[in-house]
Amino acid sequence: MNLDDKKLLIETENFVKEEKKYTLKILQNLRAIDAKKLFCELGYGSLFSYCKEHLNYTDQESAIRVNAMRLMRDLPQVKSKIEKGTMSLTNAGTLFSDMKKYERESGKKLSNDDKNRLINKIEGQSTRDAKTIVEKELGLQKISKDTKVDVKLSQKTLDRLNKFKDKLNMYDLEVLLNSLMDEKEDNLKEAKAEVTLAPELSEHDGQKKQTRYIPEKTKRILLKKANYQCEFVTTTGKRCNSFSNLQIEHIHPFAFGGSNHFTNLKILCFQHNQHAYLKFK
Repeated sequence: MNLDDKKLLIETENFVKEEKKYTLKILQNLRAIDAKKLFCELGYGSLFSYCKEHLNYTDQESAIRVNAMRLMRDLPQVKSKIEKGTMSLTNAGTLFSDMKKYERESGKKLSNDDKNRLINKIEGQSTRDAKTIVEKELGLQKISKDTKVDVKLSQKTLDRLNKFKDKLNMYDLEVLLNSLMDEKEDNLKEAKAEVTLAPELSEHDGQKKQTRYIPEKTKRILLKKANYQCEFVTTTGKRCNSFSNLQIEHIHPFAFGGSNHFTNLKILCFQHNQHAYLKFK
């Protein structure tokens, strides 16, 4: 083996070490971006959309990185295993996805001891073997029996469903529904309190009275005006592409006398509403 060949091998080993280091850095940055909702500034309604559309990862690459980040967030010991190379990024992301699938379909919550046991079992395993081990340990093959369900949808609902498919580039209905449900579950976990609605000014006995109630008619007007889509727009003119988890935001805040009149209200997705709250804090 000549000197150039040895140099090539050594250089490749060094690149692999750098790759692992940057992989961890990317996951850590994604965690910070997720915590601060910075993807909202760019007009994205989820971290997944940011990874896919802004960072140009594929659907699978985006899902793996977001899930691996969340596994590392929930179980910090995963970081050292990825760093040492005893757990691949794919295995980390797939494990998080499978654990969520188990909890969703069984209705049971995994304890940290259960999660740690699974991590130890798949450490050092290939992607295929790790998947087999996790499915066997969680009994996913027994839980996930395909069931045929006939559902009647209105044309309006079907049109909205097709919009979701096009917007998210997910044309498998089961994958789409699971993705939307996963995002909803994450949003519910992240929410620290109910959305605060600004007081509506209404007349009662000749006086103005504050109330948090927003009439259904007003909500319908706002949703129709927004075309059932988040109204956040970036400084460059990009509009958020989220059609789910829509909430009402006050343009002029309640704390500063904002009213519940529809001219002072707009529709935001959960993430952009949270982002507005974090910025206000």
